[in-house]
Formats: sequence, structure tokens, C-alpha cells
Amino acid sequence: MDRRAFVTAVGVGSLAGVTGCIGNVVGTGMDEAKDPWRGVETTEEGSTTTDAGEAVLPQDTYAPRSYERDDAFELAISFEVEGNNGIDVLTMLREEFENNYSEGNEAVYLTSVSELDATSGEVQGLLEADDYVVVFDNTAWGDGSPQGEETLSFSISVET
Repeated sequence: MDRRAFVTAVGVGSLAGVTGCIGNVVGTGMDEAKDPWRGVETTEEGSTTTDAGEAVLPQDTYAPRSYERDDAFELAISFEVEGNNGIDVLTMLREEFENNYSEGNEAVYLTSVSELDATSGEVQGLLEADDYVVVFDNTAWGDGSPQGEETLSFSISVET
């Protein structure tokens, strides 16, 4: 990728054009899951760090994972829910997560590295240097319709 395409993808990609704003249950019905992670392993290979494992999300809960980088990086997320009910996988800036999403308010997320109401998915994108949160959401906040506890396997890779 040439420098101009990279700057365009990173500069515009994480700003206007690929952001969404949702939150249809403002202020109600969602809590951070207590100890949702099962068998998560972190591996490093070259310039790529990968977290992989399982998460157990009771209905109306979410589980965040944080990634802070000082340089632009590629984020890749893959996941698969064991049941037939979709969850939302959202990537957003930490500030957006802390000030809006975790309070149950509308929040801006990056659509290029997010997936709504899905039982499986793979997304990836180039992100600017910053502090991000990937959220596995089993609440009615986004497009998902929680139907009980969900278990999912996931992999999140960060390549610098």
C-alpha cells in the first residue's frame, strides 16, 4: 500500500465515513460481565500480538478488551457464537466507551472493525495510534436481541 492510500485509509477510515452511532436502550439493561474470559492466551509472532480464547456473556452484559498503540496498526477480529443468537462486536475509542457506551448512552463506533447482530464474523482495518476498546455485547444496546447466555470463541490480532 502506498503512503497516500495508507494515510487516507487511516486518517479518514477512523473518522467520518466509517463510524456509526447507535444505542437503542439508553441508560438501561446492561452491565459489564463479571469474569467472562475463559482460556485466553496471548501469543506474539513477529510484529503481531494475538489474544484468543472464549468469553461467556450472560444476557444483558458486555465484555471489553483494551488495545492502546502509539503508532498506526492493523486490528483483526474474528469470532463465533456457539448459539443461534447474534451479538454485537464493537470497536470504539476508550473515551467513547467510558463516557457513553458503558453508561448505556449512544456511542460512536468504528464500522469497519465492528459487526452487529452476528453469530460469526471477521473484520479488520487500519487504525490510527490511540486507545481502543473492543466490546463483545450481549445486550439490546445495538442490533442484537439477547436471548440468554452466549458463549463465543474469539481472536483479536494487533499488527504494528
